[in-house]
Amino acid sequence: MEKTLKIINQMRRKKVIADYAIGGAVATIFYVEPILKIKTKVLKMEHLLAIMLQTDRPKDRARITQLMDETKINMKNFLTVLKRHNLMNK
Repeated sequence: MEKTLKIINQMRRKKVIADYAIGGAVATIFYVEPILKIKTKVLKMEHLLAIMLQTDRPKDRARITQLMDETKINMKNFLTVLKRHNLMNK
């Protein structure tokens, strides 16, 4: 993972890519177990939770519960994201 992020950051510095952000299951690792010390952009937790809520797979529901218990969620931002993407009834 560290090698991959180093290469991506190098590509960004060389302007091969404009910008990036880590999402999905990999992004949740940064919040639950921040093991990497490489500077990178990760989707905000509120957005990750909204994606999980939208996909609504059993593993996503389990992750939502885990992340709500183990990380700090800005509920105001979370509700804003849910409203913006019509997920309030999920």
